[in-house]
Amino acid sequence: MGYVESGQATDADLIELIAGGNRPAFEELYRRYARAVLGLASWQALHVHRALEILPDHERPVIELAYWRGLSQSEIAESLGIPLGTVKTRTRSALARLAQELDGTLE
Repeated sequence: MGYVESGQATDADLIELIAGGNRPAFEELYRRYARAVLGLASWQALHVHRALEILPDHERPVIELAYWRGLSQSEIAESLGIPLGTVKTRTRSALARLAQELDGTLE
């Protein structure tokens, strides 16, 4: 199966073709699922954003710097002017709080 006719191939067929580098197969699979995937991602992002609002003011910057700016814990400590151990503690606490808040919403 080298050619992809819209709507004729199963998802499994398309994935097999994509593994072989078939661009039309990728475009067909994308067409089928892009809207649903983007909608789900937006919905999940909304829940994460709402969950961030529950973080104490001393935890939120640590998470934002780590996950939105991609800073390491050492860079966060330097940026905020706090000890590395404090960054680690706040990160662990914030992630536990977020996990509890988001439990079941991302399934």
